[in-house]
Amino acid sequence: MKHGRLVKPWASRIAPPIIVGGARDEHAASGRDASRFVVTVFTGLDERMLRADSRARQSLERAGVQRLILLVAPPFDAGEIRAAGRRLGAARA
Repeated sequence: MKHGRLVKPWASRIAPPIIVGGARDEHAASGRDASRFVVTVFTGLDERMLRADSRARQSLERAGVQRLILLVAPPFDAGEIRAAGRRLGAARA
C-alpha cells in the first residue's frame, strides 16, 4: 500500500477494518490527509444494500466504507435505479 490506495473490493468481500485502517495510515504516511481517504466497494443492486438497518450495510459502515457502487445488469430498469438512489439519498439525510 505504498501509494495509500485500496482496491475497490466487492462489498461481500470487504476488507476487515484493520486493513482499511492500515490503508488510511499509508495514505497519511505518503503526505496526504488521512481524513480525505475514501473507501469504496461495489456490489449488485440488492435490497440488503439499500436498507440502512440491514446487517450487510451495517458491516460496511463498521469497516469504514463511505462510497457504495451498485452494479446493474442490462436491461436497465431506470425506475429501479431512481428508486434505489432516492432510498440511499434519504438514508444520508
